[in-house]
Parts: sequence; C-alpha cells; structure tokens
Amino acid sequence: MIADPSTELQNVRMLGHWADWLALIGLTACALFTFAAPIYNWDLVAYAAAALSVLDGDVASVHAAAYEALQAALPAGDYHRQLAGSAYQQAAAANPEILHQQLPFYWVKPGFVSLLVVAAALGVNPVTAALALTSAAYGAAGLVAYAWATRHLSRSLAAVTVLACFAVPQIMMPGRYGTPDGVALFLVLLGLYLGFGLGRFGALAAALLLAITVRLDNAILFGLIVVYAAVFRHLGVAAAGLWLAAGVGLTVIIGRLAGAYGWQTLLHHSLIEPLTAPAAFVPDRPLADYVGAYAQALRWELQRQSVMLFSAMGVLAALLRWRVGGRGDATLHLVMIMGLAAWANSAVLPTEMDRRLAPAYLACLLALAVTIGDLRRRRQESRAIEQNEIVK
Repeated sequence: MIADPSTELQNVRMLGHWADWLALIGLTACALFTFAAPIYNWDLVAYAAAALSVLDGDVASVHAAAYEALQAALPAGDYHRQLAGSAYQQAAAANPEILHQQLPFYWVKPGFVSLLVVAAALGVNPVTAALALTSAAYGAAGLVAYAWATRHLSRSLAAVTVLACFAVPQIMMPGRYGTPDGVALFLVLLGLYLGFGLGRFGALAAALLLAITVRLDNAILFGLIVVYAAVFRHLGVAAAGLWLAAGVGLTVIIGRLAGAYGWQTLLHHSLIEPLTAPAAFVPDRPLADYVGAYAQALRWELQRQSVMLFSAMGVLAALLRWRVGGRGDATLHLVMIMGLAAWANSAVLPTEMDRRLAPAYLACLLALAVTIGDLRRRRQESRAIEQNEIVK
C-alpha cells in the first residue's frame, strides 16, 4: 500500500511540531530541576559580595549583606554548613576583611558579576539570582543544542538526543551551581552553533569574546578557534588578527581592573591551601613545591573517570567524522579544537571541576550523535540509489 504523499508530509510536520514541544518542555524541566536541586558552595557568598561591593564600598556592610543574602536563599542546614565548613570558610564568615580579599578571584568574571549587580540593584537577592541565572542559561543552552541537532537529525531524534545529553550529570553541573559556568556553557555553545552550524565565524568570535568576561579561561578556546578560522579562511587574516588582539586586550584589562593576584598566589590558593589573606601573601615556598603540587593535581586530573570517558567519546566522534567527511570535515575540526582546548584548560590549572569542561563534554556527545545520524542517512541514500538501479 502506497501512502499519500500529502499525508506523509502532514505527519512529518506534526512530528516536528510535537518534537519541538517535547524539546521545549523537557529542557524546561531540566532547567527547573537544576534550580530546585542546586549544589551549594561557598562561591555563592563570594559572587554575591563581589556584586554588592560595586554598589557599596563599605567592607563591613558588604560582608553583612552577602551573608544575609546567603541565609535568605539557602535552607537553614545548608547555610550553617557554609559557615561551619572549613577553617577558611569560618574565617571568611567571621572577618569582613578576609572575605573582601577573596573578591579579586571573582571580579575576574565581570560579565557574570555585572548581571548580579543588576539583580541586586533591582532588589533581587543576588544569591537567588545567581542560581536562577545559571539554571536559565542551562535551559537556553539546550535550545541552542536542539536547533543545531535538527540540522543533522530528524526533529524527534534530535529532541530525544539533546534531552539525553542534558540529563548527563557532568553536563548538568553548570546549571546546578550558582557560578558563571552555566552562562559560559550557553555563550560557548551559541558561538559554536553560529560558526560551525551556520557558518558565521565573526558572530562565533563575538560570542566567545563575551564568554571571556564570564570565564577568563575561555580565552584558550577563543584563541584556538580564531586561529583555526583564519587558517581555513572562515575569517580574513586581518579580521582574525583584530579578534586576537581584542581577546588578548580584554583578558589583560579584566585582570588589571579586577586586581587579580600573581601566579604564585593563585597556585597556592588553588593547589596548596586557600589563603585567608591573599593580598598580604608573600610566596615563601621554593619553586619545586609549586611544581610538585601542580604535578600531583595534574595526575589526579588525568586519572578522573569523567575526563577519560569523554576523551574516549571525543576520539570516537573524531574517527567517525573522519569517515563521514574526511580530514576537511568541519565537525571533525570542532571536536579536535574542543578536545585540545579542554586539555589545555586542565593543564593551565588542573582543578577537579567537570562544570568547567562541560562545553567540551557536550560538544563530544553532540558530535557523536549527529555523526551517527549522518552515517545512517548516508546508508539510506545508498540503499535508495541501489533500489533505483535495480528498478531501472
């Protein structure tokens, strides 16, 4: 029995309509889940204080307001755990000056802090705003992923694929923390879609430049992609040079304006022990101690199961893309760039934060899914050609 073509077209349109709703409702549910089941950490009070310090220059009042915002936003048990956690957390809760000296570590994300400043100026609790902002950005990133996946997969399959990806715990983490990672995930994914999905590499560079203001380590990905775009003539050499200059300039300006501490202070704070008074810290350890701490952290980073699992998925996606499009395939290039940027990111500062690597994880999963879809479509086209030949 031969189906009526008009009926088949109507079914395809209906399927697309329902798939769109499925993706929208499912991603909204994912975003609401991240907001309803957040992961509280001490960074919440630090980002709130960084935002409030823009509106109020008094160290003591900023300290009080930040902890009041934390108390109002968190359940009582979680709030007390943030106060009575480590000795470092206890010291910051007791001493306004200690909290104030941590703020340069957070002012280096001015894009995220600025959004919290707006929320606080409007009377919104900055801690609640941070949690809501990251959840909303997570859901928005899912919509971008869905739009991208529909260019390679049927709408129904794209919806199921994207929902499955965004339910992966390591991918969901940026939406559950009230940190810049959720907003960074959205900006990076939006930029990648504009460039590798729609061929608009100027817009890609602009999105990643904005992502640098949310997470400074996005400068690594920004530099790699601008160089790639110049080599493969997606951007002119002069335009790429201007973009690179803008990225370097923005990174330097953010560091200077935030009053960021030196590399030894950063490494000591990140890899050895948190500093209660980083402004007064005088490095007194030999270089060998920092090298040892770095090597130990990098060793643990390389042994993490999530890093190894997604690296393996990235390699598999790259091999399959090579089969689909050869060495000139743009998606193959994307997987290689994201993998290189993720490993470089870990090498620069090896700290165990999956949410920092979530854009690379997601790119691997999406590339693997669309590649399987492309291979399936190619087989179907080959079979159709063979059947036509047989009929002839």
